[in-house]
Formats: sequence, structure tokens, C-alpha cells
Amino acid sequence: ERQQRLKLKEMASITELVWTRRGGSWQRLSCVELCVGDVICVTSEQAAGGAGENVLLAADAVVVEGSCVVDESLLTGETMPIQKFPLDGSDRERDPEAGEDKKYFLFSGTFLLHATG
Repeated sequence: ERQQRLKLKEMASITELVWTRRGGSWQRLSCVELCVGDVICVTSEQAAGGAGENVLLAADAVVVEGSCVVDESLLTGETMPIQKFPLDGSDRERDPEAGEDKKYFLFSGTFLLHATG
């Protein structure tokens, strides 16, 4: 039980570096410095310096380009990987809780298994 609590505490304090576009250029920032509206880049190669391990997503995000496969089992209990897609061209507001919109959202604390684009 103690080990589980320690693991949960560790997961709750994610401090990963994230590629972020600010001021027209890409820079690595701590995820705690991210702001609403920041554009971030997540790639499969980020994991452990490209060692092939899964990438822990450090922030909630919307896919705007490319596609991803993620493991959301820590949040949902679902054991199958979930594919995520870029937003379509519609201007309607998106809801991460709505079934039809979940395919566009990445959630902090889940694992990126694969990314393209």
C-alpha cells in the first residue's frame, strides 16, 4: 500500500521538459511553465532519449497535426491503446468529456506509445 501511495505521489508531480513553440521558436520548457494555448510537440523519439520506452504525457493537449496512439489505462482502466486524431476544420467548441471529441485530446499522466506527423 505504501509503494502505491508513493507511486501516485510521484505521478502527480510530473516535471518533464516539453518542446514548446513560443515567440516563433521552439524551446524546451518544464511542463509546469506551460500556459493555455501553448503549442507543444510530442514525438515517439522523446522517450528516454529515444531508447524506445513510452513517453509520459506531461500536460493535457489537443492534437492539431499528425496522430498518436496512447495508453490511457491509468485513467480509464481500458487496456487497449487508443488512437488520437488531429482536429478537423470545424470551428465548433470541443469537449474532452464528450465521446465524439475524446479522439482529439491527450491527457496528462497517460503514455504516448506512437506518434506520426
